[in-house]
Amino acid sequence: MLGLLKSEDCSNLGEAAEALGYSWRQCQRWFKSYQEGGIEELLKSRLSERGRQELVTPEAFSGIFRRP
Repeated sequence: MLGLLKSEDCSNLGEAAEALGYSWRQCQRWFKSYQEGGIEELLKSRLSERGRQELVTPEAFSGIFRRP
């Protein structure tokens, strides 16, 4: 999401959410986490807080540090 926004491939969260296949609301939550705590906050697993499977796919995690 951040890569799409920073590269200007997507001009807003709605476009990024659609491109990634996530809801706008989920991308909004991630963006707020990023604004409040940086990339470190985004990388924290929330699995224990939710009690269900991780929402971020392994592919998404592997692409976090790749530069476009």
